[in-house]
Amino acid sequence: MMADWESDRDRVVTVAGLIAPEAPGIAVAVREAADRDHADRDEDHDCKWHLAQAQAELVGGVGDAGLLGWFYYQDDYKDVREVLRAVPTFPQDLSWDWYEPFLAERAPYEHDTFGAIERFLELIGERCFEIGTTVAALENVTDNYALVFVPADRAEALTALGSDVVRVVRLGCWTGLHSDPQPH
Repeated sequence: MMADWESDRDRVVTVAGLIAPEAPGIAVAVREAADRDHADRDEDHDCKWHLAQAQAELVGGVGDAGLLGWFYYQDDYKDVREVLRAVPTFPQDLSWDWYEPFLAERAPYEHDTFGAIERFLELIGERCFEIGTTVAALENVTDNYALVFVPADRAEALTALGSDVVRVVRLGCWTGLHSDPQPH
């Protein structure tokens, strides 16, 4: 059980290093949170509980560093767009030519489901990837989304770490829809 826990902890620490290599203190704090929480628990506890503190430290550290877009799943598309655009690592050259047609397509359905915001985020993620940026969603225990933007060459490494820690956001990652309804 110890080896599984250490492996899980190390995955979260690795995510911190891939997302914020310029802020190594985040990875250190993530490891310390995991180790501290693990020391306070007995061996009968599920090791995934130990990740909760490390993941909370990861989200908090990346947020404190200003590298995180954080929003609720029912937030308006416009508000989500502004939150993401305010993240310093957001690709400023991202084209939004698909945005208005997407809003028109979604208008009859309002913005009332996880699927709607997830489709919106998948479209952003796909377009970001095309211009060299990976959108990654950090796992957290809320109905909020915690998104970061990193160079696209880190996508494979992030994907290998598992969706229980981080998810590369591209077409189909949540919705299973791999087609892009908006030409670009």
